[in-house]
Amino acid sequence: MKNINVNPITETIEVSKAFLKKASVYGSAEYFALKEVRSSEPTFTVKEITIKKNASKKTYGSLTFKAMIAHIKLVETDEEERAKALKELEEIKTYSAARGSSYPIVKKWFLNKYKESYDNFLKDTEENEEKAA
Repeated sequence: MKNINVNPITETIEVSKAFLKKASVYGSAEYFALKEVRSSEPTFTVKEITIKKNASKKTYGSLTFKAMIAHIKLVETDEEERAKALKELEEIKTYSAARGSSYPIVKKWFLNKYKESYDNFLKDTEENEEKAA
């Protein structure tokens, strides 16, 4: 099973936090998989592994659909361009909703088109908050 890693060097059975949670439910597939591995390696200890996160990766946790619309309204000063961009956003939302993944597709479109201006906006906002504090 790919969710279980048996490490003979450290004598551990390594599993993710999510797998361990599922394995704690009696009768689940994960429960029986872990039980099988433990019975084959009774001296090994079970260790929860954590996935290393890339600290340099840029995330956009506050980028909601509302924030996208507000940013477009702020950046697109020409009324015709603003209407065109908002219409395109709604079309992409409709298209992506039909595919079952609204947010990732819309976010990708938004960042392809407005990444630089949005990053500058976030940077300016952060600097203003630091000055106010």
